[in-house]
Amino acid sequence: MNKIFSFFLITGLLSTVLGCNGDQQDQNVQISDETEISNNQKSAGQITQQPTNTNEAKDGKSEVDKVSQESENSKKPYKAKYIDNPQYLDESLYEGDELEIVRLLNKMMKSILTENVDIYRSVLTKDHYQQTDTEQYLKNIKITYLSDATFYEGPSEYFSDMEVGVKEESYLPNSTDSPNAYFGTAIYLMFKEDGQWKIGEKKW
Repeated sequence: MNKIFSFFLITGLLSTVLGCNGDQQDQNVQISDETEISNNQKSAGQITQQPTNTNEAKDGKSEVDKVSQESENSKKPYKAKYIDNPQYLDESLYEGDELEIVRLLNKMMKSILTENVDIYRSVLTKDHYQQTDTEQYLKNIKITYLSDATFYEGPSEYFSDMEVGVKEESYLPNSTDSPNAYFGTAIYLMFKEDGQWKIGEKKW
């Protein structure tokens, strides 16, 4: 009887030990699997992670910085660039009526810069200069750049004998507003009076 009891006791102990070992192995396998999954996830993350691309330019600024800077510059008021070095229309590029008109525009610009009332009035139509306070006008505006004259003789919304579009820079020396300088295309309405071209009006 004691032998049978001892046998069952030993058998039970062995089963318990083997069971523990089996659970331990299962836990080890589970831990190993979890470790492998974690490592795989890390590896996948390392593969798919994109490096930070600063896209550095030669001046050390990224493209984002440069776009931001350009955007800021575009918001800044225009500043006159030709105050100390006025640029006139190149008369050598024109002939005939176009040359006469270009000379007239250059004469107008020079009279504005020098505030010469008589010469300025001489380039305007009679109706125009009679309606203009010339002396005050010449003190308040300066034209410092003219280029790229383009002539229009076809149908137009404006009444004139010819229209001339020019790139123009002008500024208001006595203005406290910002901006006080402008650059763009101005359209001059030209008329013939007594066989000579005269400036009637300017449109922006």
